[in-house]
Amino acid sequence: MSRVHFFATRKDILSICDVIEQKLDLKILRAFHVPAKQAKDAYAEYHSFRDIPDLGKANGGNRKNGPCFVLVDKSIDVPTDNTFLGKTPYIDLSASNKEEAVSFCPGGEYRDDGIIFGEVMTEFSCKESERIVRAFRTAMKKQFGVKARSAWVGPEALERLKAGARLTDYYDHPDPEIIDIKISEVEVIK
Repeated sequence: MSRVHFFATRKDILSICDVIEQKLDLKILRAFHVPAKQAKDAYAEYHSFRDIPDLGKANGGNRKNGPCFVLVDKSIDVPTDNTFLGKTPYIDLSASNKEEAVSFCPGGEYRDDGIIFGEVMTEFSCKESERIVRAFRTAMKKQFGVKARSAWVGPEALERLKAGARLTDYYDHPDPEIIDIKISEVEVIK
């Protein structure tokens, strides 16, 4: 399993995604786990990261509450899984459905003063999924060049941190001092 963590605003995320789209021809699918009756409404495929509504806006106080996407080469189909929760049938679309797929949970801006941690992650180690994660890692190193606690920090996110915004994985944590990024933890990566 390979992963890349980051803090980014919409502008930061799009700067990375534009580079990714120049290098890779990806299918971008919204991940979901919904009752079978709602699956048709949950399915969404995007031709570009710029087509994703509210990309860079976190829905909740941690990355697990926000939207996630399945990224895979356009030539690869990603099947859905049928599961049950009690007696209710569910349909699931996630990166774990296909070894070549990658999970993209962008996090982003939350409330007026927070930026939630984002993640790009493989569920399996295979050449195709590792290539996607490596492309994100390389783009972030070149475009962001700054890390805090092993997470890349976008230029706009860094400016927001300097202005007092919270960079965090868990906005509602009872002790933000423990979980929030501090400006003293930011380091330039060569």
